[in-house]
Amino acid sequence: MATPVSLPVVLQSKPAEELPLLAFAFDQKGQLVEKVPVVKGKADFKTLSAPAGEYRFLIAPAHEKTENADSLQLLQDMKAYEPVLEFDAKGAIRMLPIPDNYIRLWPFRKCRVKGKLIKAFTVHGVTEDKPVCRARVHICEVDKITWLLPRIPDYIIEKIPEYILHPDLPIPLPEPDPIGPIINPQRFNAAIRPVVADRLFNPGSLPGTTIRKQKAGAPEIRMEESKAALRISPEIRASLTSRNISAIRKTLLDNIQLFHPIFCKIPFLWPYLYRCDEIKTVYTDNFGRFDTEISYFVFGDKPDLYFWVEYLIDGVWTTVYRPAIACHTWWDYICGTEVTLRLTDPRVPWRCGSILYGSTIWIKTIGESTNVSRIKQADTTAFTVHGHAYREQGLTDVALPNSPNRFGGYRRPFGGGITIRVQFSFDLPKAGLKYYRWSARKVKNADMSAASGSWMTLANPVAKGYAYSYLVGAVIKPDGYASYPLGPVTVGTTQHLFIIPPVEASTIATAGQLFPWWSTGQDTFCVNFDSNAMQGDGLYELKMELFDKDGHLVAVEPTVYQMPHKDTFTPIINAPSENLVLNGAGKAVAFKMLMRFDNNEAEGEIYKIKTDPESDGMYVDASPDCCGFVPYNSGADTAHQVRLTFRAYQPHNFADFVLNVIKGTCGDTLASDSAMVIGSTAKYTRNFQSVFLHDYSPKELLGECALKMVDGAWVEGKAAFAELLHVQPLAVNGTSQVFGNVNTAAAFALEPA
Repeated sequence: MATPVSLPVVLQSKPAEELPLLAFAFDQKGQLVEKVPVVKGKADFKTLSAPAGEYRFLIAPAHEKTENADSLQLLQDMKAYEPVLEFDAKGAIRMLPIPDNYIRLWPFRKCRVKGKLIKAFTVHGVTEDKPVCRARVHICEVDKITWLLPRIPDYIIEKIPEYILHPDLPIPLPEPDPIGPIINPQRFNAAIRPVVADRLFNPGSLPGTTIRKQKAGAPEIRMEESKAALRISPEIRASLTSRNISAIRKTLLDNIQLFHPIFCKIPFLWPYLYRCDEIKTVYTDNFGRFDTEISYFVFGDKPDLYFWVEYLIDGVWTTVYRPAIACHTWWDYICGTEVTLRLTDPRVPWRCGSILYGSTIWIKTIGESTNVSRIKQADTTAFTVHGHAYREQGLTDVALPNSPNRFGGYRRPFGGGITIRVQFSFDLPKAGLKYYRWSARKVKNADMSAASGSWMTLANPVAKGYAYSYLVGAVIKPDGYASYPLGPVTVGTTQHLFIIPPVEASTIATAGQLFPWWSTGQDTFCVNFDSNAMQGDGLYELKMELFDKDGHLVAVEPTVYQMPHKDTFTPIINAPSENLVLNGAGKAVAFKMLMRFDNNEAEGEIYKIKTDPESDGMYVDASPDCCGFVPYNSGADTAHQVRLTFRAYQPHNFADFVLNVIKGTCGDTLASDSAMVIGSTAKYTRNFQSVFLHDYSPKELLGECALKMVDGAWVEGKAAFAELLHVQPLAVNGTSQVFGNVNTAAAFALEPA
């Protein structure tokens, strides 16, 4: 049964400004039972189940942090006041006024927090720092170490000097990060007062150490990984080596700003020293920026801020940046200073972009990363590989992360699932240009002989996702997600049309969906299809047509179709004539491009070593088993007695290989080569089955192992070898390599017969 308790709350002095308060009741186990506002000098608790004397009461100012506080320790850290209750003869509660020294600590100040998110994006070999828009940034305030350090157990304090004075000691693994997963830091921010810093070490003594200034003048150190011992002042060293826990604790407290860079390198300390509470969540705008205001207690001096980031991936808010608190906290953050957060998560795409004005369609990329302007349209054989003329038409020269274009040139076909990314301008859709449609036809076979395929519309469903906020009671929740279907639709008698989406998602959002925005920004993946399901491998012509509100085909000015710059991606350019279908009046009936598709995997195999024991050109397997011991004729040093053979194959030669032969344990590499599988190389001869071979003399392979001095006499040498074959298929879907690499290995050992 509930026992109402009314707690009188009186301040010793009236503050200059109104100070809203909260009152908390905790049971004897330290569990929060009830939290109520203080109204007209009283805190009325309605759900307590025992007399007031059974509870601990705390009074604190109403603030984001106190409103979310649920522990005695947290409230005590925030200087909450805990009264001693007295009871009169009738059982009424009496308590002394809250002292002024508490009231002076409770006011809070406003602080402007600004920042931006960036990531280095690579589109067809061009890498630039670009903003990350529509990301969710969590702003957390880190507890002052001066609050936490006095409560750290003595046995932990006793260990700290060891790791400061002896940085080469093995460091224990950290306990789980207090607020989530950890990203290994590349660098960190640590505010340092330069006058005090000189007492601890000379920054010049650390390799890779530089000092820079924040915009607002707060010094900051950025330290790369280093095991160099710090030049510690004699008085600090004496205190740290005293084994006096109180003295060590005091030294750490007095010099806490100086020890941040060291603590950053001691992960097992992080749970004791670095804790934070989330105080604000904001979203970056279309230019990757955020700008907000937080409040912090006066007694905390400047706020210490930590940031982590989520991004909407496949409709789910996913953590993409959450580094270690110890190394990435902005200590003594200077209000108004711009914070730059650099993301590296490969799942974060480039979505920010300026709005295009007028009636324009910018055809950007195949997938995320392949510039459509870097797909060879002309039928040229100027590119030659190993003496073989190579047909470049419909191929791209893209190099992707983890998938290099090892020898350059237009050598890479497309395969797998294909998407095409475009951006529609501000004026679209409109009555005269409301729909689009993609079609494809086969024009050449896989061997580049002529083909005459019929047009087929690419009609797989396409939708554009958007995020939004919604109301739950009086609270706005920001994690709604929906998709807007673009098609296919039938308009009049015209089938397989797709709606041109508007620039702003607000025009298509339904009732109750607040502040909607496209999850792909201004970009639209306007078509998707499986190239495996087309009319076999080969060269295809793809075209994009435009239709009005009634489903009629529309011819437009050629400048409506835009493409990326071939070398720099931006600024955009008018689509060249080779990418347009023009009518007799010079209007563009369609945008077109040629793409080569090849959906064949690569193969790789290393064969047994063969020898020519009679030096008569008759090579046979070195041994009938798979043990790898290869006897050689020690009497014929220069004869080609050892044959290395391997197969690197792709049906249409769209693959590269790398072969390494490593001798012994010293890393000597010999008999190695890398090339495209299309033909013979300077070292290895290829036959019609894509089998490569080369003959070596034992002396060539053995090198310094050819002769050994044993018991004062020279004897024939022997050595062990490893063959490593890597075959990389070249087909891409625009974002990544379609098929996995083939990696295989074999071993053999040469010994005299």
